[in-house]
Amino acid sequence: MQGIKNLRFVLSGVSPFYQDMAETDRGVTRFIYKKIHLKPLRPDPTIELLDGKFKIVVASSENEGESLNIDPDVINRIASISGGHPHLIQLLGSHVVENEYYDADGCIDTKDLVHSLKTICYESRGRDYELLINTMKNESRFDDYYTFIQIAGGQFPSRVDRSLAIEHIDNEAIDWLLSRDIISIDDEEDCYSVVDEFLRIRVILDLQGQAIDEVESEIMINGELSMPGDSYDLLYQNTGRDEENY
Repeated sequence: MQGIKNLRFVLSGVSPFYQDMAETDRGVTRFIYKKIHLKPLRPDPTIELLDGKFKIVVASSENEGESLNIDPDVINRIASISGGHPHLIQLLGSHVVENEYYDADGCIDTKDLVHSLKTICYESRGRDYELLINTMKNESRFDDYYTFIQIAGGQFPSRVDRSLAIEHIDNEAIDWLLSRDIISIDDEEDCYSVVDEFLRIRVILDLQGQAIDEVESEIMINGELSMPGDSYDLLYQNTGRDEENY
């Protein structure tokens, strides 16, 4: 697919990972001319944006004499998984296009999406997630994050009603997660949202262990990513938290 070899999704917005990068290496700030803070897009504008970007990909491919189709489910999945965050749309969109180039079958579909998710979670952002997960564990906040994604359920994007979150997670923990841009507040919906769905996917993939194929199937067929069947047992085995004290 020569027509899409050098094509990338290009959007504006501040990466949710910027603060972590700046704290690790202040030198990165030399390359930032101006920060642009954009709120996540709503579902309809997100789908419209993605549809336009993929039409550019198809047109580029056709100009090179290649035939390329876009599975509509991919657009809907990217829209929901990204939560409308411009940087995450760009990240996932670029990886999906790249995966089709290296494993071409003439259609950008959910198979490309699943491979892209694993690439992001374990390769392109793998080390960042390992560091963040270790930070949460070292500061005794990993179980709080686990609880949050558990009560959020399986659908994308991951959202929890604010009153429900406070019922299960104390205010100090919520403030910590907010301060690290792990979750954010959606005042219009009166809920907390996961900032980076890829972190959530990485944690659940780690939890699934050898059952990663089941996770792929869930995303490809249902567009959801629920915790394992015995998730609470696994949750407390992994965090060392006593379920009876929950």
